[in-house]
Amino acid sequence: MERDLQTTRDLVDANAAKYPDTPFLNFYDEIITYRDLDERTDAFAHYLLAKGVKKGDAVSFMMINSPYFFYTLLGAQKIGAMAVPISCWWQAPEVEFLVNECKPKVLALDPEYAHIVSAIKDKIPSVENIILNAPSKMELDYSHESLHEIVSSGSGKLVPQDPPAARNVATVMYTSGTTGKPKGVMITHRNILFASRIKTERVQVHQGERILCDWALKEHGVEAVFIFGWPRKKRPFYTYPLDARSTMSFDLLFRGLEVTTGGRRINEYSMLLENIELFGLDPSSLRDYIQIFKYGSPPHGGFAIGLERLTQKILGLGSVKEASLFPRDRRRIRP
Repeated sequence: MERDLQTTRDLVDANAAKYPDTPFLNFYDEIITYRDLDERTDAFAHYLLAKGVKKGDAVSFMMINSPYFFYTLLGAQKIGAMAVPISCWWQAPEVEFLVNECKPKVLALDPEYAHIVSAIKDKIPSVENIILNAPSKMELDYSHESLHEIVSSGSGKLVPQDPPAARNVATVMYTSGTTGKPKGVMITHRNILFASRIKTERVQVHQGERILCDWALKEHGVEAVFIFGWPRKKRPFYTYPLDARSTMSFDLLFRGLEVTTGGRRINEYSMLLENIELFGLDPSSLRDYIQIFKYGSPPHGGFAIGLERLTQKILGLGSVKEASLFPRDRRRIRP
C-alpha cells in the first residue's frame, strides 16, 4: 500500500487506476473489478451530494455482506460523510436510538429490514431519503429509492469540492449496548489506512499469486505454479533451512490462489534447537515436540492441501463456502 494515501477515497481511486480490471470482489457468480468499485461508489457519492449530504454528515445503512455494502460505505466516505453501519441483529428500538443519535439524512437497508423502518418512520425525523437495496422500488408504506439504480447511474468521476482528510471520521461503529445504550466509536480515515497497511505488510496480502498464475498461463499454458525456497522468517521454526536465508519449502498456486503448502522438516536435534532460539522461542515450551529428535529421526516432510479451495477453483465456484459441506460465516457458526 502506498504510504502517501490519506483516505479511503485515495485508496479506491489508486487501485482503480493501477488495477482497473483486477477483481476486487468475487460475489457468487458476479466479479466486481476495482474499476467497477470506483464507478459505483462515485455514483452513490454523487447521489448523496445531490441530496444535500455534506462532509461530516452521517449516512446509515443496515445491510448484510454484499457488494452494495461496500458501495454505500465507501461512497459515503468519498465525500467525507461518516458511514454508520447498523447491526442486522437490531430491532426497531435500537435502530431508532442509533438513527436519532447520529441523525443521518440518508438511510439504506436490505429489503428484509424494511418492516423496521415502517415501525419507526415517524420517529426518525432526520431521515429524508430511504434507499432499498433492491433492483427496483417495492410496495411499501413509505417512499424510497433503489440502490441498484443509484449505483448503476454512471454519474461520472467524482471530484468533491471539500474532499475528506486523514483526520476526518470515516466510520462510526456502535457497540451492542449490552451494558447500557449502544455507544458510537469514531474511526478516522487514518485509522483505517493504518490498520490496512499493517495487515498488508504482516499478512502479505498482495497481487503476487494472481500475477504469477496469469504469467504461467500466458507463457507456459499451465494453471498451477510451485513457489520454492521461501525465506526462513516466513516459515515455521521446524522448516529445514536451504541456506542462511531460505528454506526447503514450497507453495502450490492454482488459478491465482494458494491451495497447498509444504516442505521438508528439520530432523536433526541440534539444528532444531538452533532454529528455535533463532525464532526467539523458549525450548522448554516445546519440550514434548523436540525430545523425540534426541533419539534420531529420518528425513521427512509434510504438506497441507486446502481441499475446499481446490474444489472451488476446479469447479469455478464463486465462493469457497460453496465448496464446503458446512460453511461458516457471520450468520452460520454451528452446522
